[in-house]
Amino acid sequence: MIFVTEETKGDWFHRFGEHRLFPRYELIEEYSGVSGGCSFDIFNLSSLLKNMGIDEAVADEFLIPSGDGLTINFSDPLRFPVYRKLISQMGNLNYDLASSNDKNVDYILYVDGSRIALVIIDASVLPSATILGSYLSNAIDNIVQYDEVVFIFAGRDEEIASLTKIISRTQLHSSFSFILMVLSESEVRVVANNSQHSILHIICNLY
Repeated sequence: MIFVTEETKGDWFHRFGEHRLFPRYELIEEYSGVSGGCSFDIFNLSSLLKNMGIDEAVADEFLIPSGDGLTINFSDPLRFPVYRKLISQMGNLNYDLASSNDKNVDYILYVDGSRIALVIIDASVLPSATILGSYLSNAIDNIVQYDEVVFIFAGRDEEIASLTKIISRTQLHSSFSFILMVLSESEVRVVANNSQHSILHIICNLY
């Protein structure tokens, strides 16, 4: 179920400082329990329209400023399943996840005093192996002041399989932190993860 509202009640959302992040896990779990396992989320109208593929310029006409200066944009179809994977253990583990105002970073994971930058990359539009290495190097050069930068490659099974071969052949795994996620209609499956912090290994193995 998607609940569409411009409401920003503090007891409805997890927050980081003054920023609204996403619905409280208690609400998600409660709805899942009474609905037989169905999912639940809260969108404002502008975010919903973008998630449905409406042109951003049109959707932004319906945007009502929330006052917290931060929104989570799910217009990219990759972002929502990856986001749900990343928050899946917030009720059990001590970490926070925030969307980023840095154009080079999608999310920031806060854990044990560390700030981990998470960058989501569409595996269906990857360049050649040589260009991919250069792209990742340039991306890291532009992402500063984080304890770790983790690239999350998400895509269909065959796309991730091709990427796995590229990473193995070029030894990119020795230079960059990454997570490979296979997306399907029913699940998000992590097939590789060489990130440094243990929290991402726990999140990715528990769903």
